[in-house]
Amino acid sequence: MTSSALRAALCAAIVTGTVPLAAQLSPVPPSSSWHDELHGIGTTARVLIIGAHPDDEDNALIAWLSLGRHVETAYLSLTRGENGVNLNYREGQTLLGMVRTAEILAERKRDGAHQYFTRAYDFGRAKNDSAVYAAWPREPLVDDVVTVIRAFRPQVVISLFAGDTTVHDAQHQVAGAVARAAFMLAADAVRVPPVRTSLLGAWRVGAFYQLVDSGVAPSLRINVGEVDAERGRSYAEIGADIRLLQRTQPRLPAPRVGPVYRYLRRDSLRTGAERGSDTQISVSPSLFADADTGWARFASVSLADSVRAAIDSLMTLTHAPVSGSPLPARDEASQRLERIVRVSTRARNALGCGGVAAVGCRDALGDLALSLATVRDRATRALLDANAIVVDVTADREVVAV
Repeated sequence: MTSSALRAALCAAIVTGTVPLAAQLSPVPPSSSWHDELHGIGTTARVLIIGAHPDDEDNALIAWLSLGRHVETAYLSLTRGENGVNLNYREGQTLLGMVRTAEILAERKRDGAHQYFTRAYDFGRAKNDSAVYAAWPREPLVDDVVTVIRAFRPQVVISLFAGDTTVHDAQHQVAGAVARAAFMLAADAVRVPPVRTSLLGAWRVGAFYQLVDSGVAPSLRINVGEVDAERGRSYAEIGADIRLLQRTQPRLPAPRVGPVYRYLRRDSLRTGAERGSDTQISVSPSLFADADTGWARFASVSLADSVRAAIDSLMTLTHAPVSGSPLPARDEASQRLERIVRVSTRARNALGCGGVAAVGCRDALGDLALSLATVRDRATRALLDANAIVVDVTADREVVAV
């Protein structure tokens, strides 16, 4: 099939709905290319990072995960930073929250990560957690975080703060405590029933990490100073460049050249005989050491024959593009990508789970539904980019329901 024929087939697929509209409109990071999308198309791992404010995010770590390891990454900010500084403009309080929301969403377009918020409102610094919980009732706040976990279904949760008095700012302290509580409760449909989390069923997170400094014995060390071969810059540099989009906030110091480490301590916070009384787990060589993030994790799931056959095809198709070197030619890659889009779309539709977060699918089926959607969307973006197709959409209204 020629390149022009592929373009015609893809345009026809878009018109007929074979390529989903959500995938057509998904922003692709400008620093990515179809080669890069192709390389990580079979990755279905997910990581959720939790902080209190938009500027708490670790842009280098997000870039390392999302752009470097092709992990579906999300940042959950409890607030929209309504009471933060505003260096260049006059907006304050709710209006500042709107501006900072736009800033952080612009960042997500660059690094390809997801962005979430809770109902918490940034009221400024507090001396202790009691003052914070007076403004942020604990149960609804935990429910919000559990809802995000059940919707995003991460294998790993990373808290940027500890949930104890070692944290000076009480809002940050509460963010750490709520992240831990949500990690434990997300799998408990009795203590937090689905009716309190938008009808989303329980989800068991594989591991919980806390970002620590070098003085604390870590379970894992990540070098965000690693250079991305395709982009020619380190993830620390890429993250610093993305951070400049937060124009209301002070600039951070430029990252140094060479190794730049992030230290993560892995904790087991579930009670009982799972981990014993010791909460510190031995040093792990990988963020997903105990979690199966490959397609093999769905082997024991009861599925229709058509869905099982589609998954078997995807296991072959998604690993084939990166099995050799150099990367396949554009037309060869486009044909494979078109097959991936069709197979993953067919399998996703056959599951019958409605909604973006696959509300109707429980446990492993929900995980599979999101994984299929991820592969479909990545393949669609790569296919559009490889064939130089741009979808330009206009709407009569400013607000459009997807």
